[in-house]
Amino acid sequence: MHPVIVHIPSDILAWLNINAHCQPGDLVNSLLKAGHSPVNSQAWVKLFFEKSNLVINNSATLPFEQIKTAGTQAILKNEYEEKYLDSKSRFGASFPNYLTSKRGKRYPIGMVCDSPRVLHVMDVLSSKECDAIVEAARPSLTPSTVVSNNVANATVSTDVRSSYGTYFPRGANPVVKVVEERIADLFGFATTHAEPIQILNYAPNAEYKPHHDYFDENTAEGKRLVAKSGNRVSTLIMYLNEVELGGATIFPELNLQVLPRKGSLLYFDYYLPDGLGGGSYDASSLHGGQPVLAGEKWIATQWVRHLPYLG
Repeated sequence: MHPVIVHIPSDILAWLNINAHCQPGDLVNSLLKAGHSPVNSQAWVKLFFEKSNLVINNSATLPFEQIKTAGTQAILKNEYEEKYLDSKSRFGASFPNYLTSKRGKRYPIGMVCDSPRVLHVMDVLSSKECDAIVEAARPSLTPSTVVSNNVANATVSTDVRSSYGTYFPRGANPVVKVVEERIADLFGFATTHAEPIQILNYAPNAEYKPHHDYFDENTAEGKRLVAKSGNRVSTLIMYLNEVELGGATIFPELNLQVLPRKGSLLYFDYYLPDGLGGGSYDASSLHGGQPVLAGEKWIATQWVRHLPYLG
């Protein structure tokens, strides 16, 4: 029998990176409590600390059929999984109460949803960082556009999205650059996979009606949008000011709304890997921005792609 080379699924890898300061035995126990098999839990932690591929022969005591268990599957090494980013996770309530950076700073998690994974993380940006980003973006705001799966090129559609926005190319703004690196560290993705951060301003009555962030690959325009960098797999929304009234982010399929809090970050992912180099997208990630009823709302949004982002 040929050996099976087991890779750590990237959602597990992101969690291990966040908790790399813990003892291996504690990490294994946490994975077991989250519902993963003993074989997977031990193999992933061992591989993580070895920093190399773990080769297991089918004829040994850890056969492939044991490793490929229900829940999170072991990912076979192939060209697709080497190149593509998979960020789907099912930790749910088992996720730590804090996200911890590589430098040891802890960020409290205010809310967790299991499926799709939704995390509202507090105090990711300082008040000064939020203010600096808003002031840097203000002079270049233009009416926001909407990317359609059916129409070539982004278009302005006030019926769907009535905000104003701009974006910062990667590395163009020093404050944004620091924030980009911080959130990539916290959520375990490479900055090269992220689209440029987009800044959005919602005036009173402005809203963004419910929509999906991933593209429909069954349409010609959807295929074009994913041709260079793959599809989107996750979204990060950073709240840059205190909204007087309204402006919540809603998930209609989940009966969930997230109130904007200055400096906090809302993360959700929607790619469902099948363990065989492919996957699907979670339609329950449908979300929108409720109308602002008083004051204004400022957010920074970033989307993460399967492949390094090439525009």
